[in-house]
Amino acid sequence: MEGFICPECKATFHTSGLLEQHFNSHFEGTSLKSILSRAKDYTLNWISNEEDPSPSPLGVGGVGGAGVGGDGSETGSSTPEPLYTDQTIGRAHNLTKVFKAVRPKRISHSQKEANKLHLRLDKLVTALLTEIRAGRKNLKDVEKSVIPWNDASDECVSCAEVLSLLSRKHHCRLCSGILCSSCSKLVPLREGVEAVEKPVPAWLEECEHQLRLCEKCQNIIVSAKEDIAAKSADHTMEQFYSKLRECWEKCEGLIVVYGKVSHSLRNGDSTYTLDEGNVRRVELIKQFKILDTLSERIAGIKTSSATQLKVQNNIRQAARSYLQDNLPATAPLPEMEEIKLIQEKRLEETKAAIQLQKEEALRTQSYSSPKKVRFFEPGLVP
Repeated sequence: MEGFICPECKATFHTSGLLEQHFNSHFEGTSLKSILSRAKDYTLNWISNEEDPSPSPLGVGGVGGAGVGGDGSETGSSTPEPLYTDQTIGRAHNLTKVFKAVRPKRISHSQKEANKLHLRLDKLVTALLTEIRAGRKNLKDVEKSVIPWNDASDECVSCAEVLSLLSRKHHCRLCSGILCSSCSKLVPLREGVEAVEKPVPAWLEECEHQLRLCEKCQNIIVSAKEDIAAKSADHTMEQFYSKLRECWEKCEGLIVVYGKVSHSLRNGDSTYTLDEGNVRRVELIKQFKILDTLSERIAGIKTSSATQLKVQNNIRQAARSYLQDNLPATAPLPEMEEIKLIQEKRLEETKAAIQLQKEEALRTQSYSSPKKVRFFEPGLVP
């Protein structure tokens, strides 16, 4: 909730001026300041009583004993009055609609102010770079000409200190506000150039000129640099992740192909040659290395976002787990001599299997063919 509440009728107002007008018009004879003063005194007394609950020597508000009143008479044992009592809930006002109406305007206003200061920074940096390149030494006049200084007040805009001859007056180079020495911040010109996304000249490294800014304007530069870094990190992250996904898909396909080649050669098949298998293996190992490098670079991208850092670490961990699980798939192929032995052994096994099949066929044929039965005439001996 946002606003000010009347201490008497509990009405809500959006500004202190409206509250004061309401109070003066409805409660004549009573000063709002006096009520606030009494509330402050009561609060301070309550805090002191909480910190020191010992009985008062004068018997006023004492606890657990007889005291002496103001006229010298004993007050006797008395129970102290409670410091506060339960209060009934008064009228409630739903300010959600007011909040939703006010908030966009304020956000829009703050964004406009930030954009205005950013444009001023761009203008100031451009002028300073031009004058420094031309060899001009007195840059304070240049800063004054770009953004006129405000001398209408003698108070620091940050801490409200009254500035005099003893305390030197400074000016913010962006908002032209008056500052004391402790509230003004010196920012290198290079940071201002980077904040407006201008190319940084090589000779600027030797330039010692600094921009004197207030804390608010310094935060504008810091926020602008963070936004630029975040955009750059997001773009870099997107590029690396796109390459990583492409490499991951290549690894999936190569694992399947190399698995077929390896299985064929280990079984003595002649579908693939040993040279083709070695080429597939080298290509698979190369893609594994690229995948590992890309995931390592993604994990090393600098970012201020804890969420993005967690995503980067998860990508790195997933890539490492994938490589560890599929590393056995890159096992080397057998040598040519071993392959020849496998092929000879398989040839012998094939011949033996064929011979066994022939014998089995002959045996089956002999069992299945009918036997001839001879009949003899009576009286004849065979």
